[in-house]
Amino acid sequence: MVGAARRWTATAAAVALALVALGGCTKDHGSEADFCREVKRIPTLDAVVTGFVDTEPSALDARLDDASKAYATLEDAAPDDVRDSVSDMTALVDAVLAAVRAHPDDPEAAARDLRAAVKDHPNAARSSLAVASYASEHCGVELNPKVVDTTSTTAVSGGSSPDPSSTGTTAAG
Repeated sequence: MVGAARRWTATAAAVALALVALGGCTKDHGSEADFCREVKRIPTLDAVVTGFVDTEPSALDARLDDASKAYATLEDAAPDDVRDSVSDMTALVDAVLAAVRAHPDDPEAAARDLRAAVKDHPNAARSSLAVASYASEHCGVELNPKVVDTTSTTAVSGGSSPDPSSTGTTAAG
């Protein structure tokens, strides 16, 4: 009877261990909903690194750490159809953050490391565009805001716009 109890305990332990191991191996990647939630939270790299030379070291470290965590969370949240692109993009983001962290007082050295990082991640630009496209189509989030040209190409005789009151229209309409 003792032998049977031991065999049952050993078998139960083996099954439990196998289930835990399989559970770890079969973890689903993120989902569209997870990705959309997280993509709204990631900071732009511009916001993270702009003015890094003039930023107090502990504040810079906090910004870099927060950005790194946000992009890692985005990668974990990415569904399979965009996961590789998010991984490529995140690898470049990590390299950018590492360059700034390595040279917090030397923008030239950071720029040199950034150029090397871009060369080391040749798929990152295409991947970033794929991520931006996915975010736009599936989440309604524009990661690459469109630049609106506010210059006028219409010339008016006399070099100025007509007075709206003289045409009977208002500025709004």
